[in-house]
Amino acid sequence: MTIETADPLVHWLHQLGLGQYAQAFADHDVTLDIMPELTGEDLTEIGVKSVGHRRRLLTAAKALCDAPARATGTSINPLPDTANAAELGEGAEQRIITAMFCDLVGSTRLSTLVDPEEYRDLIAGFRQIISDALVPYDGHVARFLGDGIVVFFGLARAQDHSAENAVAAALDIIQRIARDDRSDDRRAQVRIGIATGLTIVNGQNPDGDQIQIDDTIVGEIPNLAARLQAAAAPDTVLVSQATRDRLGDLFRFEDFGLLTLKGIAGGVQAWRAIDHAKADSRFEALRSKAPATGFVGRASEMAQLMEAAGRAAAGQGQVSLIMGDAGMGKSRLARELLDKTRRPSAPRLFMQCTPYHRGTPFHPIRRSIIRLTEPTLDRPHLPVADFLAQFGMTDPEQVAMLSDVLDSPAHDQVNARRALEQRTAQITMLTDLFCAMAQQAGTIILEDMQWIDASTIEVLSRVATRLDGLSAHLLATMRMGEVPQWCELARAQVLVLDRLPPTDFNELVRAIARANAPHVSLSDDQIAEIAIRCDGSPVFAEELTRFALDRAAEHPGAGDHPLPATLADSLLSRLDRLETGRELAQLSAVIGSEFPVDLLIDVSDLPKSEVLRGVSSLIEAGVLRRGHSPFGPAVGFRHMLLKDAAYLTLLRRDRINLHARIARTMTQRFPELAATVPQIVAHHLSCGGDLEGAVTFWDRAGSLAAGRSAYSEAIVHFRRAIEDCAKAPAGADLEEAELAVRIHLVAALVSAYGFNSAAVHTEMPRVEALGAALKSTGQMLPLLISKWVFAGASSQFSASLEVARQIEQLTRDNGEAGDLLANRCLGTSHLFCGNLKEADRHLRAFFETYEAGTHDVWLDRFGSSHHGAMSAVGLAELAVLACDGAESQYWSDMARNLSDLSGQAHDLCHCTFFLGCVLPLLLDEYEVVQVHADQLRRIARAHQLETWEIYADLFDGTALMSQGQLDKGCALADASISRIGHIGVFLDFCMALHAEACVRAGLIPQARKRFQATGPTLLQQKTWLSAEFGRIDGLIAHHENRDPEQVRAILDRAQAVADQQGVVLFQRKIAATRAAITAEVTDSL
Repeated sequence: MTIETADPLVHWLHQLGLGQYAQAFADHDVTLDIMPELTGEDLTEIGVKSVGHRRRLLTAAKALCDAPARATGTSINPLPDTANAAELGEGAEQRIITAMFCDLVGSTRLSTLVDPEEYRDLIAGFRQIISDALVPYDGHVARFLGDGIVVFFGLARAQDHSAENAVAAALDIIQRIARDDRSDDRRAQVRIGIATGLTIVNGQNPDGDQIQIDDTIVGEIPNLAARLQAAAAPDTVLVSQATRDRLGDLFRFEDFGLLTLKGIAGGVQAWRAIDHAKADSRFEALRSKAPATGFVGRASEMAQLMEAAGRAAAGQGQVSLIMGDAGMGKSRLARELLDKTRRPSAPRLFMQCTPYHRGTPFHPIRRSIIRLTEPTLDRPHLPVADFLAQFGMTDPEQVAMLSDVLDSPAHDQVNARRALEQRTAQITMLTDLFCAMAQQAGTIILEDMQWIDASTIEVLSRVATRLDGLSAHLLATMRMGEVPQWCELARAQVLVLDRLPPTDFNELVRAIARANAPHVSLSDDQIAEIAIRCDGSPVFAEELTRFALDRAAEHPGAGDHPLPATLADSLLSRLDRLETGRELAQLSAVIGSEFPVDLLIDVSDLPKSEVLRGVSSLIEAGVLRRGHSPFGPAVGFRHMLLKDAAYLTLLRRDRINLHARIARTMTQRFPELAATVPQIVAHHLSCGGDLEGAVTFWDRAGSLAAGRSAYSEAIVHFRRAIEDCAKAPAGADLEEAELAVRIHLVAALVSAYGFNSAAVHTEMPRVEALGAALKSTGQMLPLLISKWVFAGASSQFSASLEVARQIEQLTRDNGEAGDLLANRCLGTSHLFCGNLKEADRHLRAFFETYEAGTHDVWLDRFGSSHHGAMSAVGLAELAVLACDGAESQYWSDMARNLSDLSGQAHDLCHCTFFLGCVLPLLLDEYEVVQVHADQLRRIARAHQLETWEIYADLFDGTALMSQGQLDKGCALADASISRIGHIGVFLDFCMALHAEACVRAGLIPQARKRFQATGPTLLQQKTWLSAEFGRIDGLIAHHENRDPEQVRAILDRAQAVADQQGVVLFQRKIAATRAAITAEVTDSL
């Protein structure tokens, strides 16, 4: 499958048919320019295990060196760079077109065999043959180049079948040239090259929609088609990989290998088109490679069709017409009905209309009969007389007429020009035959009636009058439009397929995923994303799901959403069919997925009334849907694929200008909207080239998201700001802004993943390095706060205290607010260092001047936690250590109230963790721990804060074990510990406290294992829990049957720390442990 992409390396790999390696090359920082330097060993290390693939890559890479400079006006990038293309007119836009280059072989030799006048006539005849051949295929002759012709398909109007038309036309041209009656020396031959992809079309005729002959076509595709034509053998059609990808099994192809083409960097995978494939149905041919999935949904429609099938079986002939937009599953529904109602041993009858046979008389009937009479592996060729005899038609005139119909070359349109009586006789004969075939088969599927020819319509009109008494069901499919008159004559049941409801759609996506990647499970979020882009279209869902699975394998972790090439063709064709509003659709695609109508009016250069009319037209056409926003009536795209397709048609130059205009309009005319969704403004500024402005708005968006506890969203915004900083040109002064953003990012990472998470460990050195390089005074305080948080979270308590003292020095000139911040940092650091009196002094000093709300405006600029709430938590901890219940309750209530006022999920989790889990566990209040562990889990899950959820499970399991529920408690605790990894100081004392629960459960080896994970490290430095850790160490040693003197020494050290710190709670717990050990020893004697 071809991806429309702006990355030269990715495009090059897809040209080679090796796009699956794109992410592997990206992971190793390989770009197209260094490909020629790679060796086979390099490719193996990158992950290219196939020897054949390595050889193909090395050959193509060598060709990169050998390739000459590219022709003017072409680019390796399939999205041509048009930002500086001033020569392109205002009407220029990007289109997916198919280019054909057709060249007369040996024209120089021919010119020597005939006189100039005859040669001129020969060339003119050659051109006429080709021009005539192109008529049914909607080919646009762009220019004649001596003995060559340049043809474009899908140029004036996008088509979802332009690649199919081009290959069919090429095969037709070769047949027509071959039939040209000339001697062997003068027999003409042609070479044809075809390529498909994005191309810039410069301008349209102001009097209509036809592209003018001399219009500029900019891009790689015409050049690629020309080079493929030059590489083709006489009477051969070569197509590009992108063309081949769009055609499934509609044609027979032969792998022509990897070609080195002049003017094209690297090798190009080419395919030789041999002939039309013998497929009954375009639907099946285009999806032949896709694994089968079960039929999902459409229960109501199927029930109606089954009722019609029942009436048909009873001798009341029926016609059912299934209508719907492309991708709604018309053909899939028809096949499902056929499978349910098909008679035993009856043939599967498909009569397929095609886009290039609308002028060929009786084409679907003729094609179906040819399929039934031609030889197969199971049967020899069936003569026409024998075929007709199956239906009781033995008249020699009927045999002659059918033979004439089948033998007449489609392009000659012989039947259409015959005498009226002969034509009438043919229609009568085909009507009789059609009815007989239908009677035998029971069901006939007539597909894609939007492309039906007039002669077949006459046959069907006659069939419609003969349904009574016919045990047959004619099932027709077509895209939305007027119901054909012959269907009305047959009183057809008309079913209009709309989008699948969400339940059915989600099941369909899962079924497709199971069929294509059985070991991959799509998340609800991934399914929802596919649903948004597809808006309930089943076939689009199949294409996009398979594309997403393939892309996930090729590009793991990729965040972009490119448009599959096969869908791009169909969607662009739908946009081109719009009678009005196409330009508004393009503009809307730049604005976004949903937006206020007033914004569209202001951004557009059109009068308000014209915009409103255009919006109404787009809503009626199913492109947009109505919505509402706080800023008035809104509209949005019916599905994101349409938005992607409309965006794809715009030149990069025009996109940049429109994004910049939208950003200006939002900030100047809609300031409230810009303040509400700063990420939208940032996106437009970034795409519009104002990277400095984008960084500012990304930072605002991240801060806004963090303020409502959407930390993952905040992280995305902050990282987008950093990406735009990196894109800024040399000389841009964005280092200060980047440092501020990175500091905010650290705070969000702490809130989302924990104080000592891997993400924080990765980001902090970057923050420190940038701060040191800048020596920024403006960002020094936020930088020190980040360093203070990081040091404490990493159990570097002495370093944390040192940073807190630096913060005290730096905030001396910040008045009352600076004193508050310094006291909070010093108080918390002293607490963790075990300096409890100093901690109490600083934290109480904090509350002597702190006023909630007033001071928070300044304090909230620093760090990730609410400083007032965390200071109250610290005082509550000190009160518990002093066994002062009333004081502890006072400060606990204060902390909870302040965290509720902040509204931050991180603060709520922090308070619940300490006040509801850690402190009650120290007091052996296990039921209290369970209640708050459940509360912590609910908060964490509501805001997707996995770290806090893991802590909740660990505390819950520890409490259950301490209450005697060993199996349940151990399973929950073990599961949480296996998910934790190492996430810092909180884990350290959680594991130590959990070790005591293991002792109570009699799990002594497990208790030592848990304690050894963190306890010894913390015993090496003085902390507020050092005495408790020593007590637990002694308790475990006793149950390990260590020497009593060794146990006593451990407890003596713990006692000394508790006495030195004055921690009443731990003094009592150590005394209780000594008493319990003494009692055990006494009992054992």
